[in-house]
Amino acid sequence: MEVTLAEPVASPSDEIIINYHSRLLREYGTNDARVVWNSRFSQEQRFEVLMRVGDLNDATILDVGCGLGDFSAYLSNRGVCCADYRGIDINSDMLEAAREKYPDVTFESRDILEEPFDAGQFDFVFESGIFNLKTPNTVERTFATIDRMVEAASKGVAMNFVSRLSGNSNPDVYYWEPSEVVVHIENYGYPFALKHDYRSNDFTVLIHKS
Repeated sequence: MEVTLAEPVASPSDEIIINYHSRLLREYGTNDARVVWNSRFSQEQRFEVLMRVGDLNDATILDVGCGLGDFSAYLSNRGVCCADYRGIDINSDMLEAAREKYPDVTFESRDILEEPFDAGQFDFVFESGIFNLKTPNTVERTFATIDRMVEAASKGVAMNFVSRLSGNSNPDVYYWEPSEVVVHIENYGYPFALKHDYRSNDFTVLIHKS
């Protein structure tokens, strides 16, 4: 099925997102997962579920909102040999840190909403944590980004969200109702799975295109 792309969304949110993570980077440094999640353990719990989207060996991978690039290291440490791994982000501070940590990995300054990739350019497309901050256009921006991700993937897409079912109330966080995401994902017509059993405050969606 061909995905109908949403129109690019003007982003007053960029500055909010960039400033938030740059502040955490200054506070915690490049080797602390709290720059993006509340602990290394919770970050890697999420990574493990993302990997369930398919066989990543010899696959081409795009990591949207790659942050410090830790997903690339997680895959490598678990013996996954990707044919190609590319991380993109809109935060130059995070990209600079990622390049210093992982000099052999390709990291690129790119907003997928402004510069979409070709259809099916990558086998698998991932994101972890980029849909969690509350901004003036969180929902519109998120769904437009997912559209671009699905278009760029030939085999699968994996993404996670902070769940409204968690009962938490951080004013900076957008808590997603799982059904809100499912309604949008169903429009693509691809098989998918929703995983809400690994953390009470988080869920992952795995889309299978082939």
